[in-house]
Amino acid sequence: MRSPKVRSIQVQPNTRGKVAFLQLDCPVLPKVVFRFPSSGKGDTREVSVPAFEIVAPLPAAAAKLGTVRAERYGRIIRSQAKRERRERLGLPHDPLAVIVGSMDLPWDAPLFTEGGRVLIFTTDDAERPPTKSSVRVVRHEGDRVDLRAALEHLRRERGVTSLLCEGGPHLHGELLAAGLVDELFITRAPKIAGGEGPGLVAGIDESPIDAELVWLLHDPQTGDLFGRYRVAR
Repeated sequence: MRSPKVRSIQVQPNTRGKVAFLQLDCPVLPKVVFRFPSSGKGDTREVSVPAFEIVAPLPAAAAKLGTVRAERYGRIIRSQAKRERRERLGLPHDPLAVIVGSMDLPWDAPLFTEGGRVLIFTTDDAERPPTKSSVRVVRHEGDRVDLRAALEHLRRERGVTSLLCEGGPHLHGELLAAGLVDELFITRAPKIAGGEGPGLVAGIDESPIDAELVWLLHDPQTGDLFGRYRVAR
């Protein structure tokens, strides 16, 4: 899929004109960034730009079980040239794919059969099957994964400084409610779709959470808008 040709409306570029993050110097937790792709009903397959093409080369991406089932993710960075570019930037060859939920996963999905790195946080006792991808499992006690403890593990044990979260909406809601979200990337495609689609967040009360617009990008070929927001603390 092509990289977008974007026109900057408000942007903070690095020296090569690409999008750059304001890095947080936190020794305990990684920076957590949400990506909300939306074509009118929240379907990520309707959005023209992959997450790692527009939101910068993050070291890890997270999703919950339902999203992994629905999207049937493949290897996060499929291009060998782009994986080599990540290495030149001092990043792992493959971003770490982080899954939160049970072990009842689509083990035949490309995420597990094409190579790459996967880390699963779960309360499930089930064992994983053999996979081509490198899969590690971290088990939590109780009936829910402790998200703060999971983020601390990523920072302490895996050296993850920034994490892209693709949801779904319940994982987004849990992280927002716990005050663990730093930034939002909201992609809006100029399409209107009928039916009932997922919202951006679920499982939290209706009290608004303030966010500050950092920059906005427009792809003149598709009409897509890419907005970056900082969550108020």
